[in-house]
Amino acid sequence: EVPVGTEVKAALDGVVMLATEKEALGKVVVLRHEGDVRTVYAHLSEIFVKEGQQIRQGEVIGKSGDTGKVTAPHLHFEVWENGKPIDPLTKVVINEAASEERK
Repeated sequence: EVPVGTEVKAALDGVVMLATEKEALGKVVVLRHEGDVRTVYAHLSEIFVKEGQQIRQGEVIGKSGDTGKVTAPHLHFEVWENGKPIDPLTKVVINEAASEERK
């Protein structure tokens, strides 16, 4: 769970492929990255980016929320490569300093 209104940041540099609202995923952003990698950020309360926009790693793309079909506020995060879902930890480096900051 993530409280509504928490900043959601891009995991990697990329381009916004999709910034819209879907029935199940709610407000959702999909970023395209090098090597046919895509990241998905869903159930956002706000979206701050537009399709086609260049995004830098760590840039705030929206705020967490509870839009779409959910039972509690959270961030739904996925990483896809070559059209298949993959373990996010194979592409995304966890920033330990940021983790410590949240404690």
